[in-house]
Amino acid sequence: MAENDKKGTVLVVDDEPSIQSICKRFLDGLGFEVHTAENGEEGLSQARSKNPDFILTDIMMPGSMDGVKLFYAVKKEFPLMDVAIMTAYPTLETAIPLLKAGAYDYLIKPIDLELLKAMVVRCFEKRHLAKELGKEKILHQVVEIAYSTFKKLETSSSLPSATQISPVVTPESKPQVLSAEFGKRGVLIVSEDEQLSSSLKILLNKNGYGTGQVIGESKAVEFIEATPPQAILLDLKVARADGHLTLLKLKKNPSTAFIPVFVIAERGLYSTKTFLNISEDCEVVAYLEKPIPISILVQKLKEIIPV
Repeated sequence: MAENDKKGTVLVVDDEPSIQSICKRFLDGLGFEVHTAENGEEGLSQARSKNPDFILTDIMMPGSMDGVKLFYAVKKEFPLMDVAIMTAYPTLETAIPLLKAGAYDYLIKPIDLELLKAMVVRCFEKRHLAKELGKEKILHQVVEIAYSTFKKLETSSSLPSATQISPVVTPESKPQVLSAEFGKRGVLIVSEDEQLSSSLKILLNKNGYGTGQVIGESKAVEFIEATPPQAILLDLKVARADGHLTLLKLKKNPSTAFIPVFVIAERGLYSTKTFLNISEDCEVVAYLEKPIPISILVQKLKEIIPV
């Protein structure tokens, strides 16, 4: 593939030659121009000279600049450059500070090439969309000018007012009512843990999902019945002894029975047998023990609610 035909430029920063080689070969096969660096200092130098669209960097690297320092250095010099992190230790505790600071996404070692592909493709689609939205904004300004001109002409003619023209509303054209809080990919977090909820909101928003939060089970059931989300993350720290009952209520109600539920609990709270019984009764999608494995949560959500 000729250089001009490349889809975009990717920089992979990792001190392991095998990781560099695997990523370069795989992404090159997808049509991207790929550069590699073995440490933070070299990565920053290449970011300056190659001006990549996307950087994938390991967190733990030898030398004076690890992946975290590289991330902040790149974001300081190139605020619009997308940077994703990869690590062998996937927990919310390590991901959230970087996600809050603007990291694009989080990849776990050993690298799943399909997840890598999905992440990079999604990033470049976002960049393309941003460019298209820029063009659309210009077009919108042109339309506003044209409409303003029309309104001026309208005041001096017998043309009917725009407010007098009633659109024809049919069952097919009737707009679908969606919760402003959730949007089309809304996930409801049911938890009393503000830190957990805040972390999950940031993580899910970064991956294209709208979020909402409810504290307390009685409020949760009432809210879910009134405004059904696309998925529910239920922290059993909230549910305690009534968690099973809450899930059963949701599954027995025709308006909420279809909603996929992810159960979150402290490590060791339930035995495998107990959880299997809960899953069988309530059709739980996944049982996630804290600290929550980021890749599993996001991957399973994307299987149910594509972004």
